[in-house]
Amino acid sequence: KLELEFTGIQYYFSEIKEYFTDDNASFNQLTYCDLSLYPENIKAPLIVYLIEYFKNIEGQKIFVFDECWQLLIKNADYVAESFRTFRKHQASAVAISQNLEDFLSSPLGRVIYQNSHFKFLFKQEVLGDYLNDDVKLLLEKVNSKKGEYSEFLVLSDLIRKIVRFYPTELELSLFNTEKSESLKFEKFEKERVGILEFKEIFDQYVYLLTGARI
Repeated sequence: KLELEFTGIQYYFSEIKEYFTDDNASFNQLTYCDLSLYPENIKAPLIVYLIEYFKNIEGQKIFVFDECWQLLIKNADYVAESFRTFRKHQASAVAISQNLEDFLSSPLGRVIYQNSHFKFLFKQEVLGDYLNDDVKLLLEKVNSKKGEYSEFLVLSDLIRKIVRFYPTELELSLFNTEKSESLKFEKFEKERVGILEFKEIFDQYVYLLTGARI
């Protein structure tokens, strides 16, 4: 259909034909996209598409930007304006960055930071003038204990507090990013794919590791 209006556009999309489907997709109030799964030249327009799709979902919804700010220099103004207007669409946006200083070194990152009501900061070194001295001192006190709990600093207009999170057995297994643990689960999953659904496979995996029923 696009080819009828824009001759030759089919060649632009040739790299990502495998990602297209004729299946009906159900709308979801939680939208997440892993940009690492897509070719480089489609990432910027993909984000524009996702935001427009997101705005048209009825009711309350959440959009998660995971490290995409660094890929969107050409769309910075558009993404910045979206962050400012999301509330008009009953929407909340979550921006994730591995490093706060790198995030705030870009104009888009600063706009997103300034328009975020809550900030959650894990322990890190911030050398620039992005945080005041009181916040930096609090950030130095943030700590975590592997396999037991994680701490982070919560910031808002009214809150400045270190919070400790204790994960359940399921959360600990689900969010573990260690390479050895990922490989262990991938092997476990490969032996059961096609027989069980993903949730059933993961439930079994957690039970064998911890003895906990999900």
